Amino acid sequence: MSIQGNENTASIIDVLSEVKPTNESTKDKQQHFSITTDEIEEKDVAIQMLAVFIDELGGGFAEWIEPTSRILIQLIGYEANDSIRNSVAGALPGLIKCAKEANPNAELLVNMGRTYLDAIWKAVQNETETDTMICQVQAMKEIIDEVGAGFLDQSTVDALYKQLVDMYYKSGQRINENNELAKNEDRDEDDEELDKDELEVIKEENKNEYDLQLSLAEIIGIIFKTHAVHSGNIVTDLFSGLLTETL
Repeated sequence: MSIQGNENTASIIDVLSEVKPTNESTKDKQQHFSITTDEIEEKDVAIQMLAVFIDELGGGFAEWIEPTSRILIQLIGYEANDSIRNSVAGALPGLIKCAKEANPNAELLVNMGRTYLDAIWKAVQNETETDTMICQVQAMKEIIDEVGAGFLDQSTVDALYKQLVDMYYKSGQRINENNELAKNEDRDEDDEELDKDELEVIKEENKNEYDLQLSLAEIIGIIFKTHAVHSGNIVTDLFSGLLTETL
């Protein structure tokens, strides 16, 4: 797929500017409610199209990085629709690649990477949808990989790893809760058809959790690749704790 010209980019950014982030004072900290309307679907498609423009234009998109970043960061925790949160997370790493191609300035890339990583991580803290967590973790992985060595210092690597392990354990807890729920469903024979449907939902939820755990393992692998000098504490913890518990 090839894209020519930047005039369409401006119109997409104008569309996205109309999407208002959720009011922080009124949002539910515990649960997201995904609302789908024609208008929201239009915004989601616009974000996905923008991501294509970023990938296709590469360094040619440089003049639009700042306004695009500003809009996407505002939407990274968009409460009303999880598809928009997914699409925003997926679009941010492309801006790093674009900036790297247009102006491979290490300080600029590090500052962009930190801004994006901080925004995504804050969104992860409040996220309730496993699919969206996967998109957000994958985005963080790509950002770390793209910025490369020198991006994170020792304290940041340690803190990030601790949070990733916490996400892993919480995912395991959700799997255990789902398995217990499945056992209870098996004991209830009043409505076999309903039980079957609910068991399929539980099975799909567990599959998403395993995919999330794989994404968490991948981002730790990228930290090894790009920040080997800061990975000693991770290795020690893995062999003294997490790996011995899971293998």
